[in-house]
Formats: sequence, structure tokens, C-alpha cells
Amino acid sequence: MITGLIGAGAVGSSLLYFGAEKGHDTILLGDPDRLEKYKSGIRINGRDIEVQVQEKKDQPLDILFLSVKSVDFEQAVENLEKSIDKKTIIVSLMNGVSTETELRKRFTNPVVHAVVRGSFSRGKEGTVFKEDQINITIGSEGKNKEAVTKVEAFLKQISYPYILSEDIITNMWSKFCINVSENLIAAVLDFNYGQMKKKEILEAVKLVQREVVEVGRHYGAKLSEENISDNIKALIEEIDEGVPSTLQDLRAGRKTEVDLFAGEMIRLGEKAGIETPYSKLLYYLVKGKEQ
Repeated sequence: MITGLIGAGAVGSSLLYFGAEKGHDTILLGDPDRLEKYKSGIRINGRDIEVQVQEKKDQPLDILFLSVKSVDFEQAVENLEKSIDKKTIIVSLMNGVSTETELRKRFTNPVVHAVVRGSFSRGKEGTVFKEDQINITIGSEGKNKEAVTKVEAFLKQISYPYILSEDIITNMWSKFCINVSENLIAAVLDFNYGQMKKKEILEAVKLVQREVVEVGRHYGAKLSEENISDNIKALIEEIDEGVPSTLQDLRAGRKTEVDLFAGEMIRLGEKAGIETPYSKLLYYLVKGKEQ
């Protein structure tokens, strides 16, 4: 099976890592400037991994994984157009709940939804994650079952922990709940996970998550107060020293994905006629810190 990847950030790196462990080379695609730095390899979990890079496909791809930040989406789409043929399955590993819809507007290829869970960090050891605390959930709204089966076969091949979902929309909104609440609150307060576990902060997280649940239900997500309780339990179990991705971006001087989190909540709320005051507040606060 020939696979490609656009975006070798934290999530994309995990795909390269598991593939390398099983002797499978996923081709890293993209624009020349970005690919140049990967020609000497990439460091993941303290291991130097060789990467096969090319600006555009020179052979048909069975599966192409898209794993870029929202700010790089348009450039990624241009690279995607050069990298696929009609049969290539597109798997979005991006955050948010609308990327797959946007991809379907632009391409006739089968699109598989995916939700990656795990804690990632970047430092001297490159991208770091715990292999036993990461998984990918895949599905496709009852469509493209054959494509989902092929993606599942590949994940099995490289031993990437995965879950086959019967309700991927709810799974996507469940993670979105976390990104809009925990991720952005931590960014505003400059808090790690340990500091986020204070009683008052957990109550703030719940308020934001209830707002996301209300909007999510309008768009078909089967979310409830039970999902919020599960998210809070998961937050409490996080390593105290861990730092959510938006705060990592701010500390590194990178553009954040606040538009994909709170910005998307605001847009979807307006479309549904639902007020989203907490999301608006977080949006403006994170935007202010970005500048």
C-alpha cells in the first residue's frame, strides 16, 4: 500500500513513527521549502527517522493523510491537488469539525474522517508522545465504507492503535469540545494541565463545553452531560507538566488554531441561531495574546 502525508507536525510525525517501526515508508509531500528540512530525517521520541520526501507524486497513492494546522490548509490543498489521483483516499487528521466537508466540496475522492487522541510535545527530542496513550478513531458518516476498510487495513499494518467508529461525527465534536474549552482556557491563563485541575478552572471548562454540546447537537452530534464528565475525568488524568497545543503555539510564537476552534464555534453557532458568548470571549482573548 502506497501512502502519503502532508504535514509532519506532532500528529503527522506519529504516523511516520509507527510506519518506521514496521518498515513502512510514508511519502512526505509538500512545497520544496518545507520539505528541505526533512531531507536529513526527523526526530521522533528521541529516534532519528529517515523520511522519503517529494514535491509531488511520481506514483499513484492509495491513501493520503492531511495533517496540517488550519492556517496552512489552503497551501495544503494546493499540494494535495498535485499529489492524488481519482482513487486516492483522503484522510483528514486536522482539528475542527468542518475540514472534511470542505475537502468534499473540492475533491470527488473518498474522504475518511479521523480523530487523533494523545498528548504531544516538541523539544530537544523532537516530537514526543507516549505510544500507549495515543489512538486514532476513523469513520465516514455511513459513506465510503470501502475506503474506511482500506484505512483500517493500513493502520493495522503499521500497528497504529485505532478505533473504528459507528458515529464519527459525535467523536469529532467530542474532541472539538476539548479543544474549544481546555485548550483555549489554558492558553489564556498560561496554565499547564496540573494548573487546569483546580476546581474553579474545571467549572469554567464545563461551561464552555456545555456551549459546544448545544451547538454540536444541532449538527448531529449525540453529545450529553455524560460526555462532559468523561472529558473532565480525562483532563484530571493528564500529566501535570503537559501543555495543550494552543499554549505551545503561543509560547513558540506560532500562529494558533483559535480560528478553527472558537472561530468555528462562533460561525456554526450563528448559522444555527445559537449564542456562543464563551467561545467569543475565548476567541478575542487568544487573538489578543497572538498579537
